[in-house]
Amino acid sequence: MILTFVLVITVHVSIAQEGDRDPVLNAMKDELSRNMESLRLEGIENPFYISYLVLTGKSYNIQASLGSIVKSTVQTPGNGSVKVLVGDYHLNNTNFKGAMWEWSNVDYPEFPLSPDYLGYRYELWKITDQTYKESGENLVKKKTAMKQQLLSAQDTVPDDYLKGSAVDRYIIKNVPQFDQKDFEHKIRAVSTVFLEYKDLVESKVRFVYYPLQVYFTDSEGSESSFPLHYMVMRVSATAIAEDGEKIYDEMDFYWQDPEKVPALESIKKEVSEFAANLLANANATALDEDYYGPVLIEGEAAAEVFTTKFFSSKKGFYANRVPVCIDESTKKELANSFKSLEMKIGRRILPTTFTVTARPELTDWNGFFLAGHYPLDAQGVIPKEVTLVENGIVKQVLTDRTPTLNSPESTGNSRIVFNSSSLVQKAPGVIHVQNSKGINNKKLKAELLKAAKKEGLSYALIIRKTVKDDNSNSYYSEDEGSKLNLKALNIYKVDVASGTETLIRSAELQDISFSSFKNVSFTSSKEFACNTVLYDQYKKYYDSPLTGVPVSIILPYAFLFGELEIVKKDMSGTAIPPVVTNPLKK
Repeated sequence: MILTFVLVITVHVSIAQEGDRDPVLNAMKDELSRNMESLRLEGIENPFYISYLVLTGKSYNIQASLGSIVKSTVQTPGNGSVKVLVGDYHLNNTNFKGAMWEWSNVDYPEFPLSPDYLGYRYELWKITDQTYKESGENLVKKKTAMKQQLLSAQDTVPDDYLKGSAVDRYIIKNVPQFDQKDFEHKIRAVSTVFLEYKDLVESKVRFVYYPLQVYFTDSEGSESSFPLHYMVMRVSATAIAEDGEKIYDEMDFYWQDPEKVPALESIKKEVSEFAANLLANANATALDEDYYGPVLIEGEAAAEVFTTKFFSSKKGFYANRVPVCIDESTKKELANSFKSLEMKIGRRILPTTFTVTARPELTDWNGFFLAGHYPLDAQGVIPKEVTLVENGIVKQVLTDRTPTLNSPESTGNSRIVFNSSSLVQKAPGVIHVQNSKGINNKKLKAELLKAAKKEGLSYALIIRKTVKDDNSNSYYSEDEGSKLNLKALNIYKVDVASGTETLIRSAELQDISFSSFKNVSFTSSKEFACNTVLYDQYKKYYDSPLTGVPVSIILPYAFLFGELEIVKKDMSGTAIPPVVTNPLKK
């Protein structure tokens, strides 16, 4: 699932006095200074570093189904995090893991609904105190564990936390006027489209608008504030094929601000095409055998497959440091899940004509707005341009302020996560994938059929859309998170002799290995840009269209894989379709 995502940032960098008039930033600065000077407790080392990350703003949530509003709320979700480090930059309470299922006892912050100076100071004071005490306890446990274990150079050579420099960055964004009643009308009207598609068994229209302001300050002197504004509408529906197979699809609309929403009739037209396409998938012929051979993955599916495989889990382009653990079994379990492409630095993982670059400074590409752009990461670091792959060889990976032996500096990739189990996660911003020897789409299809004929196949497959699998166990298992976990839609069976395409269903895309990308046969010479959300696997736990990190990717329009496995879906255990006819049918 690829999202048309727009993040609005109007930049205005001002002198430090700009923040002096802001009660939230003032509260953060004053409470941080007070705690750095006075936070002392016998038996616990003094804090050497404190940082505050705070999100303020509003959250609008509107949901509709079949012409009726089922939810319409507005909240002021004050959110944030407090980091207190004891010890020093080289050895402190970070990079430590207690028992596998041991959780933090620090409360989640509950900031006041209005920017009240004393209210923010009180909440920061309370959370800072709790965090300091837990940090002190963890440093003691960590030092004890280090005395009882054989340690690697990764455990002892790099600093635990990188020392930074002061960053003052103030970005001003005027919040556009938002008429909640008007948008209720729009969302309700969009949901009425599904009244015309009576063979669909479920449909929803969910809309959120987050006009947020982010504040960051730390004891190194950083004082920053910048906007994150998100507006998204997700349309989703389910159809049931004649053999009982449930087919789910979703489509997301992202807009710059309330004034940039297109005409209602144009939106309804797109939703109608979406619904018709879903029914076409449900009425398509089921794949009658497992397939192993060349597969062409195009458009949105290509972008989703690439970003999911290389960036959605710790095993992708990230620097991971296995923490010091309280016991050997926990260390071994984490060591496996923390293996990433950092271990492949200096080795080829893509064709020699490929280059992959992180370009967080890009705001648009050929007029297409890149939602992944961000001015500052969640640890107060200005993001850097990074060449991840050159001539197919891994050169560098994305990092935060936790260094490793091979990645000693932060690239500024600590991102804010929405509706997840944590507020901060390593993630890219804008990724550019280039192939210096692409071919046009007509030749690409010819190469697909040529490869299938060479394998003795009578047909080949094209995949043009994917949707994240809600049944994934990624929330519970880091190792599971390395799997693709995508459902394929708009799958076409292409006759080798005639080139005729036939829509099919009941075909499951198996995991695509890194070696499959290494041996990609051809790509399109045409590039296109897409916006998507990483870590969207958490959407099954949060009833929101935005669950994860906004990311943009520019890449070739299509990838031809020499050999992929597509299996016939096992329908055993499938629930019996509804017995009574849909009441929408007369």
